[in-house]
Amino acid sequence: MSLCLPRFVVALSTAFLLAACGGDDDDSDKLSRTTLKATSGQYWGVPRFSMDGRIAFVRALEQGDTYEVAVMKEDGTDVRKLAGDGTYLTGLAWSPDGSLYYSGEKGISLIPATGGTATVVYDAFAAAELDVSPDGKLLAYRVNGGGLYLLDLEGRIVRELNDDGSAPAFSRDGKRLAFIKRSEADVYEIRTLELANPGTSQLVAKDANYLSAVDWLPDGRLAAITEEGISLFDLSGATPQGRLVRDEFAAKELDVSPDGEKMVYAINGQADLYVLTGF
Repeated sequence: MSLCLPRFVVALSTAFLLAACGGDDDDSDKLSRTTLKATSGQYWGVPRFSMDGRIAFVRALEQGDTYEVAVMKEDGTDVRKLAGDGTYLTGLAWSPDGSLYYSGEKGISLIPATGGTATVVYDAFAAAELDVSPDGKLLAYRVNGGGLYLLDLEGRIVRELNDDGSAPAFSRDGKRLAFIKRSEADVYEIRTLELANPGTSQLVAKDANYLSAVDWLPDGRLAAITEEGISLFDLSGATPQGRLVRDEFAAKELDVSPDGEKMVYAINGQADLYVLTGF
């Protein structure tokens, strides 16, 4: 049995240590990191860019006893609560029509971006780490303690993709899925698979960890959190070519903006979110 601790709540000493390692200074002239400051007493995580300039996220309140789904502008202003039935596993994914999928106490639900009543889409126990295909027909998710699953949103049919994957991310053309694979104890890999042939996956890099996440840029490159920090991988050749963008210890929950110009992510043990540009 694996023990899964709340993702936002950690020891205060750890938060201070990580804060010391995660400053805003960088050697690149172009690279810039902006902090989206969490409200006092809250931990923010699971950020997801919308198509219209907003960021959905999960906020942990009351030392991790309450988890809410919220939305804000990309500059961190106009924060609004959307739903209050989240859990420490809650994942988020925007639908192409602008509504928001989230996993919570009742399974996977869909709620309008303006708020209101959420509709339960699928009773998926312990679902986490959601992503929706560009055409809005498929939803990939991880089951805590299990692997990756693919939900047909029209037919409500679910199939298992693998039993050791996490952090799924659809490519911009909807043909591929990137994910993190736990190949053995404490060994994690970044991989992609063709949705037309999901039984076979392609290795991108072997330097992932349990916090790793991935997302695609419009040009087909893959952004990923690795052991070293945040990297970009060119997959156009026979062998993937990686480049470290920012040395960022304990980064997690990465998402790329629709135009590919921004990345947003969290840092394990810190309350705030961070937006990276100029990469």
